[in-house]
Amino acid sequence: MLQKNVLGSVLSVFFISGLLCAAFAYVEVDKFIFTATKPYNVEYRKVQNALSISVKIDKTLTNVRLSNIVCNEFSNYYLRTSTTGTKYAMEDIKSERKANDATRFLKYLLEANENNISVQQQGIGYYGALVGEMFVGGQSVNNLLVKKGYCRTIE
Repeated sequence: MLQKNVLGSVLSVFFISGLLCAAFAYVEVDKFIFTATKPYNVEYRKVQNALSISVKIDKTLTNVRLSNIVCNEFSNYYLRTSTTGTKYAMEDIKSERKANDATRFLKYLLEANENNISVQQQGIGYYGALVGEMFVGGQSVNNLLVKKGYCRTIE
């Protein structure tokens, strides 16, 4: 009986501490949604796929989901809406990947310009990622992907 109580207490502590950590992480990233009225600089870390980029903002690592576009390399995707109503696409886990030209192009573009990248945030996504438009040297990466034919806009 004592073992069940101890196990229950330990699990409760882990659950509560996990909630607190998630809440503090969300607050750290959340401050940008209320303060950023223009694009702000980010430090590029890694391209996850053609629509998701890992970046560092101040001391916080987070992901940026590119808004209002869906890339042709996803055979299946679903649409989500950010906290401010901006649409963005998420790849379906069961999706079959087509040629990942958009991912390669995005990686090349960001690595070549890693000191000149900014994000205009348009909300926070379902999994806590920033949703918005990314810029390289003042040029919209979202629009560039559409112009090059790698992606299309979400209707």
